[in-house]
Amino acid sequence: MEEDGCLYVDARSARYLPVFPAGAVDWDGSTLTTTNPRDPATRDEVVPGEEISLGGGGDEGMPEPGPTTVVPDACDLAERYFIVAAP
Repeated sequence: MEEDGCLYVDARSARYLPVFPAGAVDWDGSTLTTTNPRDPATRDEVVPGEEISLGGGGDEGMPEPGPTTVVPDACDLAERYFIVAAP
């Protein structure tokens, strides 16, 4: 689901903000393209409403910004986040 320029994933009756590794995703306003940083030829595309399988882990609140993650200011209302392992 896209809301205010932020993409959220609904899973297990909860909404999560997926936090991808820097450089691993591109959002063109309609399609999310993931790229495996270890193998740039490995790409996948998904649009809001489609199922996606993500590895990683999450928590409540917001993650601390760091050199490998970027969370836009508009996304600070997420109840939970999910740090995505490399796609």
